[in-house]
Amino acid sequence: MAAIFLKEKLGPIGIIGCVLSLIGAVIIVLHAPEDPDVQSVQELLSYMLQPGFIVYGVLVVIVTILMIWRAVPRWGRTKPIVYVTICSLVGSLSVMAIKAFGIAVRLTIGGTNQFTHPSTYFFMIMCIICILIQLNYFNKALDTFSTNVVNPIYFVFFTTATLVASAIMYHGWNSAGVVNTISLVCGFLIIFMGVYLLDSIARGGTAAQNEMAMKGPLQRQSSSVSQEELAINSPDEKSGRAVEIGSTSNLVKRRRAASI
Repeated sequence: MAAIFLKEKLGPIGIIGCVLSLIGAVIIVLHAPEDPDVQSVQELLSYMLQPGFIVYGVLVVIVTILMIWRAVPRWGRTKPIVYVTICSLVGSLSVMAIKAFGIAVRLTIGGTNQFTHPSTYFFMIMCIICILIQLNYFNKALDTFSTNVVNPIYFVFFTTATLVASAIMYHGWNSAGVVNTISLVCGFLIIFMGVYLLDSIARGGTAAQNEMAMKGPLQRQSSSVSQEELAINSPDEKSGRAVEIGSTSNLVKRRRAASI
């Protein structure tokens, strides 16, 4: 879509990276453990309050704050993974919050008011905060890098982070068989190769832009130096021409005097 509407071009390596990322994501989705059918907000809240998911949520918050504080100022303009990782980690929490808030709205419409529970408002505030963070850093990624590079990486990272969060919350890894586990590992490896290719394209484009940015001031400096040299040499040239004209006029006068 970016190649059609935004006129952005993606070379053979980028196409291979996109295809590998999509294939790996499809393998992971097909072989990921299934989530249980949750029918109430309190049931979903009980899953979220388990130690494993609490540790995951705390780690996501800490990693996101560190990346915003340290990684974004240092690598945000050169590596698309920085912005995309923030969006994906926060998005994995927003999916759980949106699911809980959706259940609350559905039950409320069905006649069971869920807005009497504080957890409903907690999930609503969590949805708003997570969505705002995602939109902010995803827009920054699109402003800095090509859409053909950002979208596949974001799709892969967001899908992977959401599946990991769901598996931790619902203990899905315990129900996965040997075939599904091996397929998941292969899917992650394929995704890693695709993302590496896409990230190499982004790094190459950033290096080319930096090189062009460095050439501009050097060219302007060289042109200014040449102009200064011309300005310095021009008085000498004028004085030399004046001396030549004076010497020729003296010769003419001497020849006339001799003839007389």
